[in-house]
Amino acid sequence: MASPLIRVVLTDLSGTLHVGDAPTPGAVAAHRALLQRTAAAATTTAAAAAATAAATTARPLELRYVTNTTKECAETLRTRLRRIGFDGMDGAAARGRFHTSLVATAQAMRAQRRRPLLLLEPDAWRDFDGVVPYAVLPPLAAPANGPDAAAASGPPDRVAIDAADAVVVGYAPSAFHYEGLNAAFGVLMRPDSALVAVHQGRYLARRPGELALGPGPFVAALTYASGKAAQLVGKPRRDFFVSALPPAAQHDLSAVAMIGDDADDDILAALDAGIGHVYHVQTGKYRPGDEARTVPRGARLVPDFAAAVRHILHGDADPTSPQEG
Repeated sequence: MASPLIRVVLTDLSGTLHVGDAPTPGAVAAHRALLQRTAAAATTTAAAAAATAAATTARPLELRYVTNTTKECAETLRTRLRRIGFDGMDGAAARGRFHTSLVATAQAMRAQRRRPLLLLEPDAWRDFDGVVPYAVLPPLAAPANGPDAAAASGPPDRVAIDAADAVVVGYAPSAFHYEGLNAAFGVLMRPDSALVAVHQGRYLARRPGELALGPGPFVAALTYASGKAAQLVGKPRRDFFVSALPPAAQHDLSAVAMIGDDADDDILAALDAGIGHVYHVQTGKYRPGDEARTVPRGARLVPDFAAAVRHILHGDADPTSPQEG
């Protein structure tokens, strides 16, 4: 029998569904199984869903991706997932399942009428195009016509760094050098400027078994230098999780499941938000011993995304048992 009450499944992407260009074990098939249940949700009437919800493993589910991935725009992320084998990445329905901290940040900057300097990789700029005017760093070897040539040669809504009144920081290896951080510091020393962290992850899994610095240490450096606390947009904020949910699920998180690898930003944050079913996978950012902080709080430790999905769909089996691994 399926795990009771679950109506919506939230899942992290990097480190959970995949690490780099490698899907985690069994993730492609498990993701396909979840998509089949979302298809049921789209075609099942409310009366039929109510009649079958308590007893059948075929009850409809809704799937949402909640991701702090900031190196790629949402469209590139969907393309990557499609390329490495994941189904259901095309069309309006697929776009509606993605809830990215990059898009949320662009919308927040528009709401605040900001003109941010983006410490982001160039592909990530695309989520800001047409949403808000923004500045970017010049190449390290600045052209002869000045350091703001990037603004002049960019889209119509590109502005000069001198016009920026905020700094947005995500995972941006190409921008985390002295000149880039110093340009950001200059913006932050202006009156009424703001420091905005797409997220503050300390590290990430760049490849299986390889961790790398995340944006958090660079946000901390800019906070220390400027004296300005960062405005956080993505996980672990509760409202980021809640805004990813269908409206009917936003007032009762007991019927929501979250699957993730980050003990802090995925697991403890989901538990703090009141999400009813939280699965801590042993892939991606997971480090041995992380479960000492998450399992006593109510998280379920599972080997990987596929094991979490098996428990959601067929909850009688223990996903940590050898036959489930």
